[in-house]
Amino acid sequence: GSRKHPQEITLNGAPFRISRSLGIALRCLRQANDSRRLWVDAIRISQEQNDEKLHQVAQMRSTYKSASRVLVWLGPSSENSASGFDLMEAIATHLFPVDDSGNTVHRDIELSLDALTGILELLQRLYWYRMWIVQEIAVASKDPVVGCG
Repeated sequence: GSRKHPQEITLNGAPFRISRSLGIALRCLRQANDSRRLWVDAIRISQEQNDEKLHQVAQMRSTYKSASRVLVWLGPSSENSASGFDLMEAIATHLFPVDDSGNTVHRDIELSLDALTGILELLQRLYWYRMWIVQEIAVASKDPVVGCG
């Protein structure tokens, strides 16, 4: 994320500057009554040291493959992002369902301009332009959880 409006967190007892976007993500991903261990590339990899970045990027495949869950953060929600996620879920779960006899059941999916706009906006997020997203998603041991807001 952009470092234009940095925020400060406490990391291992010391102050640490992060991007505004990462600050929002960490607050949204926080579990109120339970601890959560996150591997965050923007924290784990020193963004100022190119040698370290190259070394860590080379290890990212094994990091994502061994992760118990990969969380994909697309940034803050927009007016239509919830509708976009709802439509994607409807497509994924209703596109080709099979009944007890093994026959494909065709179901109609309700389309709205808000939902289609939401999907388009989600697919235009900066996340999808990052080089290593393919390995984040492809090598995950479970389906990644994608979210925003």
